[in-house]
Amino acid sequence: MAVSAKGKQLDGSVSAHAAYGEEVRAWREKKGWSQYALAHRARVSESMIGKIEAAQRYSDLGLAEKLDELLQAGGTLVRGWRRADRERRRWELERALAQAARQDEYAEGHERTKSPSPDGSEEADMKRRDALGLGAWLGIGAVGDVLAGPAGRAKSFLRWAETSDLGPMTLSSFESELWVLAERATVMPSAEQLAIAERQFTEIAVLLHRGHLHTAEKKELEVLAGKYAYVKGRLWGFRLGDYSAATTNLLIAQHYGMRHSEHTLISSAAATESAMAFRHGDYPKSLEVAQKGRKYTTVHTAARLSATEARALGALGKRTEMRHTFARAHRELRDDPSREAGATPPFFPETLVSFEATGTVMARDDSGEQLARETISRYQSLEGSRADKQNLSLVELDLGRGIVQRPQPDPDEAASMCLRAINVDEPERSDLVRRTAHEVLQLLSPWAERDSVQAFADALRCYRPVAVGS
Repeated sequence: MAVSAKGKQLDGSVSAHAAYGEEVRAWREKKGWSQYALAHRARVSESMIGKIEAAQRYSDLGLAEKLDELLQAGGTLVRGWRRADRERRRWELERALAQAARQDEYAEGHERTKSPSPDGSEEADMKRRDALGLGAWLGIGAVGDVLAGPAGRAKSFLRWAETSDLGPMTLSSFESELWVLAERATVMPSAEQLAIAERQFTEIAVLLHRGHLHTAEKKELEVLAGKYAYVKGRLWGFRLGDYSAATTNLLIAQHYGMRHSEHTLISSAAATESAMAFRHGDYPKSLEVAQKGRKYTTVHTAARLSATEARALGALGKRTEMRHTFARAHRELRDDPSREAGATPPFFPETLVSFEATGTVMARDDSGEQLARETISRYQSLEGSRADKQNLSLVELDLGRGIVQRPQPDPDEAASMCLRAINVDEPERSDLVRRTAHEVLQLLSPWAERDSVQAFADALRCYRPVAVGS
């Protein structure tokens, strides 16, 4: 039975797929949860929940079971999913049978146009070639499948359609890996994260290149490609130090974000590009990218983009604008910052204060040192995934910068603070920290003969981020 875009069959009844989506919506609303709240708990994207409810996307059984458990539906959603899955399989079989029937008509018509061979051998060869051509057209490798009659061809075509088309479990697998990367971003070694992201991105690229996809599936895959590209760009730019690779991957993320109006992806890429420019000392570009990115801001990225913009303003010496923009970032800060797969990390209060500390230190504002010390204390008290060692090291380096830029600098205290910043285990080292440390070491060059500065310089020479593949 065919189905319309709104989930109704041609006889006017509601499809099982649409009914399942309505059940998910009803149970979610009964809980008083938004689509975002349910998606966060189920570790899928908000758009996936929306598409399931609108009958625009199939889910796998695992997700149906998870939704049933979260919404306390008592098995109702699992039963609804099973009905929708049986319906989907029936439609696929009907499509396959119809396709096979068309191929029968094509083969019969083609057979009538052939001239008989005198000895039969040439005719047999032609039949084999025709069978191979038809098999290639159908995507079937074995000639025997093509010659097995309508039923055999239908079964072969159905197997081909199910294996070559993108299934809901494949999409869920890609999204699950994104969630693993999001949740373990601060504890998993960077090289391991990159290996996962690269592998998933490559698999998606292969599926897109084959082109055997429905429009909705292609869109889902392109968005996933953009998200994995974003993850790779952030790792290359902030952890591993290949800025050409970082820029290329961020461009891919922006491309697919723009194509499919994925504002969180676009603004995440803008925030990362702006931060990279800032740490390279290109403060005008950092400011420009952050301000352009605000056009696509979402609740997940708003505070980070504002803080990124304010930090660049501070580096450019625009103190008043910096304070106003940091105030906006505080207003935009979410009460419950949460992770989103394939997007910039959650922006916690301590992260905002660290940006504020950096901006005020760069602006040579008197409050910069105090803010930096408060931020260090906050980070040192954190545990688990929020205990971001890279952010802590960067704030300690910024504090060292502030100390050495005082009207009466204290190079020994600054060098001691910077030495502490780079004294981390090898898996926690990053190229971003290394570059920032070299900047502060340059500021300490007038006191290069001091023991504290020499100790910092010696430690920095041994500070190397983990190489990919090591």
